[in-house]
Amino acid sequence: MLAIGFFLVRNSNLFSNSDINQSSFLAISIAICFSAVWFYFVLLREASAKKILEDHTRELAISASRLDAISSTTTDAIFTVNSDGTITSLNLAGESIFGYQDQEIIGRHITELLPHCILDCPSSYKLEQSPA
Repeated sequence: MLAIGFFLVRNSNLFSNSDINQSSFLAISIAICFSAVWFYFVLLREASAKKILEDHTRELAISASRLDAISSTTTDAIFTVNSDGTITSLNLAGESIFGYQDQEIIGRHITELLPHCILDCPSSYKLEQSPA
């Protein structure tokens, strides 16, 4: 847009060469200022996003280490299941309680660990049994 305005001013007979030189200097100065301001905000936004990402990464690492400490020291079985009922993790206590290594059970359906869940769980908690 600035280039179009400069072109129109430069090619019109309304302004003298000194006016054009002053207006071109002003136009270039304004363009540089806007570019600098825009660049500053881009850098500021990028720096803010980087700090937020670093903060979240640090918090996630702390949470993961806490979960690992709890999972590895408890005597209770802890396992995670996704929304399809597929087992995604099993702790050491769970391995000894259920008699499976985590590599054997991860990826299988929860009903292989807890077959009674199909009959005994309230209907709102029942998981569909995986296809045989």
